[in-house]
Amino acid sequence: MRKGFTLIAAVFVVLALAFLAITFSTYISSHSRLAVVNYICQDAFCIAESGLELYLKELGQDDDWSSPPPPLTREFSGGMFSVTTTNESRRRITVLSTGMITIEGKTYTRTVRVAANAGGLQSLAQEYIAYYTGGGNSSWVTSLDNNVNMGGHVLVNSSLELNLNDTISGDAFAAGDITGPTSGITGTVEPFAQMPDEVPTLETSYFDSQLATAATYPPGDKIYSGTQNLSGTTYINGNVEIANSANITITGVATLVATGKFVVNNLATVGDNLTVIIGGKIDVKNDLTVGTIGIWYSGENIEVGNNVIIGGTDDYEGSRFVTPGNITVRNNCLLDGLFYASGQVSIGNNLDYSGMILTGYLKNIGENAILNLAPDTLDWNAIGEIVYREEGEIVITRWDEVY
Repeated sequence: MRKGFTLIAAVFVVLALAFLAITFSTYISSHSRLAVVNYICQDAFCIAESGLELYLKELGQDDDWSSPPPPLTREFSGGMFSVTTTNESRRRITVLSTGMITIEGKTYTRTVRVAANAGGLQSLAQEYIAYYTGGGNSSWVTSLDNNVNMGGHVLVNSSLELNLNDTISGDAFAAGDITGPTSGITGTVEPFAQMPDEVPTLETSYFDSQLATAATYPPGDKIYSGTQNLSGTTYINGNVEIANSANITITGVATLVATGKFVVNNLATVGDNLTVIIGGKIDVKNDLTVGTIGIWYSGENIEVGNNVIIGGTDDYEGSRFVTPGNITVRNNCLLDGLFYASGQVSIGNNLDYSGMILTGYLKNIGENAILNLAPDTLDWNAIGEIVYREEGEIVITRWDEVY
């Protein structure tokens, strides 16, 4: 009896061990196959990345991406890659690269996608009327009042609120939501868009050195009234004011450097080729005209009043309004060139503007404002000493894997 029980027990033990062996063997085999598949897929991913890098290198030698290099297919590292493009425009494009490996009749693929912009301010000025420069907050709101017409792409690090009859002749990218009627946007509408890692940055070392020189002069303010002529560089360790109805002519090129504030009063007229480098606030009042090819730098803020004309659109005639602070423009102004504000930009009603706005936060644009691209209004690449964005590099604004 005992011998029979022992035999049965032994049989059960052998069967149990056999089952465990089969189960363990199946587990090991399954995981081995999974490891092999993962390895092959990783190879396909690396091949896709290699195809992408090769195509981006070719793209960097192309001046017009609306007709980019042709699709690229090539054998590589035991597999092959296939590169195609979408959303082609002059200096912006989306590139898709698929890596493929075929083993025992089965093909394994991985696809990566990038959205890319060309480097340099000139490239931005060709397509963007408003662009993000760092800072901002997706919970903030960029508000466009009624009948705003923006003739280029818009990229803001905030939410974007549209109202009646607003148009954007291009794409609209916002870090937050995009609300209101979007039928006036001719291109892509992308809320909650990823902001670019590399953005135009402000270089103030030249302005700082000029202001440091002005601080070595005897303290005192300066008022220009009546009809006066300016030429060369004038350093003032204090405030500068252009009086009501003054007529300031410029011989050659003139530069005013002042440690304090700068005020241009009502009905004044100022000629072409004036650079002002101001440590304090720049305050341009109402009903006045300033000529072309100017530089307006404030270490604090820039405020432009009502009915003001500054700059021109032809042959680099625009002006540069540059500050690490804020820019505020009131109503009925005609302005051309560049706005760069590390802080925020606020615009009133009826602005007629040609150029590009670079800012951390585009707060609002008033009713009936018209903003148009003007790539010829400035020599954008020549102002790299002020606003820096490396020329020639390809800036990746989005990377993801397509499943």
